[in-house]
Amino acid sequence: MKLVDTQYSEESDWLLQEKIELEGKELLIQPLPHLNLNESGKYTTEYYVVDQQIVIAVSSGTPGVPDIEKGVEIIRQIIDDFGKKKYYFIWDVTRVKKIGVKIRKRIFEEKAKLDKFWISQYAIVSTPLKILFKLYLTVFPEKTVNSYATSSILSAIRLILNSDKYKENSSIKYQSPFQTTKDELNKLSKEEIISRYLDVEKTHNERILQIFNAVGKISWDASFKPVPIDIEENDPYFDLVHLINVVQYDVQDIINDLVDLNQNLEMKVAERIVDIIDKESNLRSILDNSDSETWLINNRYELIDFNHRFYKSFCKLNSSEPEVHCNILDLIDDPEEVEKWKNRYDTALNGKAGIYIDEVNDNGQLKILEIKTFPINEIGKIKGVSIFVKDISDLKKSELKLIQKNRDLEKVNSELDSFVYRVSHDLRAPLTSILGLINLLKIESDQEKQNYYIDLQEKSVKKLDNFIQDIINLSRNSRQELMIEKIDFSELIKYILEGQYFSDYANAIEKRVNIDESGEFYTDRKRLGIILNNLISNGIKYCDLRNENPFIEINVNADEDSTIIEISDNGIGISDDHLNKIFTMFYRAHQDNSGSGLGLYIVKETIDKLYGSVSVKSQLRQGSKFTVKLPNLKEMNQMS
Repeated sequence: MKLVDTQYSEESDWLLQEKIELEGKELLIQPLPHLNLNESGKYTTEYYVVDQQIVIAVSSGTPGVPDIEKGVEIIRQIIDDFGKKKYYFIWDVTRVKKIGVKIRKRIFEEKAKLDKFWISQYAIVSTPLKILFKLYLTVFPEKTVNSYATSSILSAIRLILNSDKYKENSSIKYQSPFQTTKDELNKLSKEEIISRYLDVEKTHNERILQIFNAVGKISWDASFKPVPIDIEENDPYFDLVHLINVVQYDVQDIINDLVDLNQNLEMKVAERIVDIIDKESNLRSILDNSDSETWLINNRYELIDFNHRFYKSFCKLNSSEPEVHCNILDLIDDPEEVEKWKNRYDTALNGKAGIYIDEVNDNGQLKILEIKTFPINEIGKIKGVSIFVKDISDLKKSELKLIQKNRDLEKVNSELDSFVYRVSHDLRAPLTSILGLINLLKIESDQEKQNYYIDLQEKSVKKLDNFIQDIINLSRNSRQELMIEKIDFSELIKYILEGQYFSDYANAIEKRVNIDESGEFYTDRKRLGIILNNLISNGIKYCDLRNENPFIEINVNADEDSTIIEISDNGIGISDDHLNKIFTMFYRAHQDNSGSGLGLYIVKETIDKLYGSVSVKSQLRQGSKFTVKLPNLKEMNQMS
């Protein structure tokens, strides 16, 4: 079937057929409905391939930027599917509405991605788009090589099939509407020439006046509203006037975009301001509710912001009040403090965070402060320093307590290991001795020797009993709470001395007791009894019978604040190399005695429990003097 150009010059229904005959050549038509673009609902494009080398796109509606981008992707897919290197491209945009500045820009940006695939390109444009195409050809001649505008798809195909014949009429060229050749003028009479001139002048003046009127309104109207000029398509000034109309609407589109952009910007700025206000409010709340003194400075040492804790603390230490934008170093009174803080700020401004510990005197109370400095980094540049100061006095106290508890625990563990070993040894020793003596008694018939073995058993039992008593005293001292009561020193010392009546050498030495009580004294009676019993029994046990007058002297000086107890003797004494070790668990200054090595250790631990202290002076063969100082625990008794 041969189609005639006049019949199909403005139609594209023939694209629905399988093949056509044109310029003596049969062409196969292949629709590609699976690639039809209809994403936005306002714009559609149908795709066809003719003779496997002519790509045709027929578009309608109002396109958006995504539609143009998607269209390029589809055309690229068509090129890849058919596998040829070069194609002809025909784009029918006669039914496309409002191709504004933004869309045109994106069309030509995306077009550049496909230019290398085209042998030539053809735009099927409507009358309003002819001017735009003409402008494009004029402004970008280097980009429009082998680009043509025609009135129909068939005319574009004819150009492709017979380019030499149709090339001259393929592009839109501008010609003066009043152009007349000499031959035409020679055929006209003088009156006809004058009439034509007057018509031209009249038309020219009318159009110029219309253009000036439109441009004048645009120029003097601040709102810039387009002033469209109505003109017939056959008017010789059509191109010029329509160009003015196109420019007006393009400028309006640009202004509308700018207005939208400005409104969006204003909204963003408003949102940003609200966001900044919220963040500033949150930051202020965080700063003021923080338990740290917090302030920020810039790289010129000027205060950016600070919280109330910092303000109060700074005012206590300096005569000036801190204010935003003030140089903080200028507000510090002490030059040494200025130098110290400048070094800290400079360290942070050089990109290194810092941690410092300061001790300050706050109304006579020592406070320990932890100071942290951090660089403020903005886009890779250090703009200032943030400083946080926290009072860690309680934390340090807790830390010291923990350290002390760890030390005590280490001491307890060490002592426990030694204690278990020594206790097991010292318990087994007298038991082993007793068992040995029992075996001797079983085979001994001599009554005198039997009595001797029984005496030895009694001494072993007493030694075992004393040792067990020491362990009981040690256990009670460590776990029982203080039981505070009023102390009668006379009665207590008398009771202890009576308990020593049957001990060795008790009747061989003189007991001197001096008690001076100027006030009521309170402490734990049982623990005080353990202290006195151990010191008095040691004074008796280690007496020196070679002295003419062996003695033990007990002096008590008690008042409402404290008590000093001195227990002296003229016994065998303690050498200097043992003196600093006698309060250690299981330590014996005299290895030939029968003591457990726990007595003086229990004395020291018990005195510590009563918040007291003990000291000793001694010389070998001249005697010893133990001095015990105990605080009056009367207030603790009243509280309980």
